[in-house]
Amino acid sequence: GWSEWTICEDAELGLKLFRNGWEAVYSPRSFGRGVMPDDFAAFRKQRFRWAYGAMQIMRGHARALLNPFDRSLTLGQRWSFVIGWLPWIGDALGLVFLAGGLIWSVGLIAAPMRFEFPILLFMMPSIGLFVFKLAQLLTLYKARVDAPFMDRLGAALGGLSLTHAIGKAVLKGLV
Repeated sequence: GWSEWTICEDAELGLKLFRNGWEAVYSPRSFGRGVMPDDFAAFRKQRFRWAYGAMQIMRGHARALLNPFDRSLTLGQRWSFVIGWLPWIGDALGLVFLAGGLIWSVGLIAAPMRFEFPILLFMMPSIGLFVFKLAQLLTLYKARVDAPFMDRLGAALGGLSLTHAIGKAVLKGLV
């Protein structure tokens, strides 16, 4: 039952199993092994694939995920999938705000007349998203990962450094 139309066929298979009435349970035992990225470039490529594939799945299963009248998934299953992908969608929104600010800036430079640039209009969403995401990551890591503050900060900054790549993957995966 593996799908060939998505690059995240394992996650899509899980969603398909849920839609067919199966349930999931947590087991602390590892049943497989994976390969960890060796460097930042490999880490970025891995996350790009995951975000891109998640958006492919969201498009392919949009009715089941977003339509409240579709009963193939429980509310909890819908919530779990969609809420897990929202941070990546936030990265795409950050990229859109950044692009909007750059386009606006170019327009101001090329404009024949002068007027006041609403810098806060474009800076605040981007800065706000960055601060919110950093605080969110540090809070989540503190609650769920037993690691010193500097390790949590490093992990948070590593995740934040992927914002551009993940934003591009989301936009590409949605269209």
